[in-house]
Amino acid sequence: MADTNSEDDVIRKRLLFDAEGTSGDDKRINTLLKTFMRWCNAKDSGVEESETTYQKMLFTLSQVEFSFEKTQMVMEMNRQEMASYKELCEEIEEQISIAQTRIATYKEEFTNAKEIRQHRQGKTDSLAAAVLKHIIDRVRFTGEGNSAAP
Repeated sequence: MADTNSEDDVIRKRLLFDAEGTSGDDKRINTLLKTFMRWCNAKDSGVEESETTYQKMLFTLSQVEFSFEKTQMVMEMNRQEMASYKELCEEIEEQISIAQTRIATYKEEFTNAKEIRQHRQGKTDSLAAAVLKHIIDRVRFTGEGNSAAP
C-alpha cells in the first residue's frame, strides 16, 4: 500500500513538473534558459560553436512556440466544442419539453377517446338490448298468432 502511494506521488510530481503533461514544454523551456545562460556567459567559445548553440536555441524556441500555439488552438477548439455541446443540449432539452407536452396532450386525447368509446359502446349495448327485446317480443307475438291460426 505504501508503494502504491509513493508511485502515485512520483507520477503526480512528474505531471506537475511537466506542466500537467504538456509534452515536456517546461523541460524545453528550462533547457533553453540554461543553454541561453551558458551561451551568454561563454567567452572563449568559437564563432562556429556559438552559431551552433544559437541555432539549437532557435530550434528549441520554435518547438516551444509551436507547442504553445498548438495548445492555444486545442483550447479554442475545446471552447468551441463546449459551446456547441451547450447549444445542442439546449436544443435537446427544448425538444424533450415539446415531446412531453405532446405526450400529455395525446394522453388527454386518448383518455377522452376512451370515455367516448365507452359511452358509445354503452349506447350501442343498450340499443342492441332494446332491438333484441323487440325482436324477441315480435317473435313471440307472431309465433303465438301463427299457432292460433292453423
